[in-house]
Amino acid sequence: LAIDPLTGEVSGTVDTPGNYEVTVVVTDALEAVGQASFGWFVSERLELLPPEYRRFENPHIYKVGLSDKLRDLRNDLRRAHTDDKAAT
Repeated sequence: LAIDPLTGEVSGTVDTPGNYEVTVVVTDALEAVGQASFGWFVSERLELLPPEYRRFENPHIYKVGLSDKLRDLRNDLRRAHTDDKAAT
């Protein structure tokens, strides 16, 4: 799977159902780094299931936002990085 860095859109295909641990690491223009980990459960491909078991008829786009904790960490890293550069 891939995440579009401009839109946050996740695209691609997972061929094997199962539980997957995902870690997203981001670096901004100031080289501040943040990360978040979460789990994804991938079930059988939708076209293999009878219609009554399908949750969605068409693909959906899921945008992932930053949690308050991760946003605060990102902002702290930005401030620290900016302060370090100003001091030199």
